[in-house]
Amino acid sequence: MIDMNAIYTISEKLVTRTIEDELLIIPIEDGLTENQDDIFSLNDTGYSTWQLIDGKNSVNDIITALVDVYNAPVETIKQDVLSLLTELEAKNMIVKRSSTKD
Repeated sequence: MIDMNAIYTISEKLVTRTIEDELLIIPIEDGLTENQDDIFSLNDTGYSTWQLIDGKNSVNDIITALVDVYNAPVETIKQDVLSLLTELEAKNMIVKRSSTKD
């Protein structure tokens, strides 16, 4: 479960590439991809979330920023962000750095 006060960073074991309007995230191990099936892609809103995972913004901060950018209901953005972060964390693509309550 994602902590709303958590601050995440992007794993150092990744390479990213932007192709057209899509961000590709490629896990690496000693310079080689582990498995072609591990390549993960993000659309525009996912990419916006990815950019805010910088080791400074809490999950709450990310949600607030995206609500402003996309002018969407808070609950919709919250569900989308939490879903994405849960998936990224499960794939070890992001790492919890700290919590604003720590």
